[in-house]
Amino acid sequence: MRAGPFFTGNSRQIADLSRKIAKHLELSKVVIQDVMLAGLLHDIGKIGFPDTLLTKPLSQFSGEELELLKKHPCKGATALIALEELQGASLLIRHQHEHYDGTGFPDGLSGTAIPEGAGILALASDYYAAQLGLRSTQKLTAEEASLWIIKGKGTLYVPHIVDAFIEVTKPAATQSSSSTMMFKERCLSSQALKEGMISHRDLITPDGLFLIAAGHVLDEALIQKIQTYEKSEKIILSIWIRYL
Repeated sequence: MRAGPFFTGNSRQIADLSRKIAKHLELSKVVIQDVMLAGLLHDIGKIGFPDTLLTKPLSQFSGEELELLKKHPCKGATALIALEELQGASLLIRHQHEHYDGTGFPDGLSGTAIPEGAGILALASDYYAAQLGLRSTQKLTAEEASLWIIKGKGTLYVPHIVDAFIEVTKPAATQSSSSTMMFKERCLSSQALKEGMISHRDLITPDGLFLIAAGHVLDEALIQKIQTYEKSEKIILSIWIRYL
């Protein structure tokens, strides 16, 4: 099995966003550490999955494939529970697909019964999965994925965790009409980039590797890194730059 987007930059992105949300909520250092580790290891239960399932949109899963998917949180949690330092992360991985309204799996938890770290992990994972085209056949932009998360507030996602997500992603993801009006964006090639430009969207490679966060100020070293990556992988990336 190849290392698909679940096992590359995607996990680092999820871990970082989960950490930021947990920190914003002023959770304990132990919980912050657990949620970050859970982000890095959230899909360990998918080891052994066919390659096609790792990049297939959830909306296209067959009934048999969905049943296989539903086993991965418990499988992942079981793989980690014997390690004392990962027991906290193991619990979060088990409950990463629980929904606030009780429609999730594997245990059908709802409301405050969902561990706070698991609620954070669920949101962060879905946010990036939506951008990779793993929730529907269409890949969403960071802004579209943010709006999708917000629509799930109180049903899929814990309300106060959604509120924290909105705060920690500003101004990277536009959450209001005022922020939408504040900036415009344009798409450039790496050769057209100049020092001092600001990225308007997360830059994610086709295989899920995270290169730049939205709102990052570009410097010569970073521009060179992008150009070197394109050359080594023989691809051309589209970089969205913000301007007033």
